[in-house]
Amino acid sequence: MRGRIQSVIAMIFVLVLLQSINVKADTLYFIDSHSQVDHKITNLEKIIKLMKKGGVRHTILSARGQLKGKDLTKFASKYPNKITPAVRTKGKPYDRGSPKYYKMLKQQVTSGQYFAMAETLLYHAKKGNKAPEYDVKPDDKRVVTALNYAIDKGWPFVIHIEFGALDGKKKKRFMSSLKGLLNKYPEQPFVLTHMGQLKSNDCQQLINPLCQHTCRLKNLVLGDKNGKIYPGI
Repeated sequence: MRGRIQSVIAMIFVLVLLQSINVKADTLYFIDSHSQVDHKITNLEKIIKLMKKGGVRHTILSARGQLKGKDLTKFASKYPNKITPAVRTKGKPYDRGSPKYYKMLKQQVTSGQYFAMAETLLYHAKKGNKAPEYDVKPDDKRVVTALNYAIDKGWPFVIHIEFGALDGKKKKRFMSSLKGLLNKYPEQPFVLTHMGQLKSNDCQQLINPLCQHTCRLKNLVLGDKNGKIYPGI
């Protein structure tokens, strides 16, 4: 499980979720909007223990590595009040933009067993031999396809951009493209993981112009277009 609590992962998303629930001051808790688990965690029950230890009430969880989707959804079905399974986007099919990626997305979304969309990589710096570099534009077919599924289902769309690893020109390009994406879909809630590694002033420049839309998100909960609300959130 990648990071038990990623409290700044989705600052806006978490605040909105908390606003949608009647929470007393002495019962504050965390909602983990982006975690992943792979085949190396042989006992998935460990996730529940870590959540309890960290004060995490609910986790949106996706599979990675060689963990099969059916194993994730089976585990999530045991804890519907604690785990929301998310559609997997990462992997070689996404990296290559192969037909398998689009098939994989469609199968997961239409299965009815997933209730969120995992993060989509736009810029990810190379991490030694463990992770390759990803440099994907927001209007890339891979991104747009996942986004359209999220919009159709009424799910927030989680974006991964590591601004801290970008140089001046590239950083400006990604910032401009991100703002363009947010402006193109003003009604769609977006989550920027770890606030994109941005400094506080850059965060303000990104968020402030969008504040006029946050009021539309105050009633946001995890649900689909038919108004279904997922247990425990």
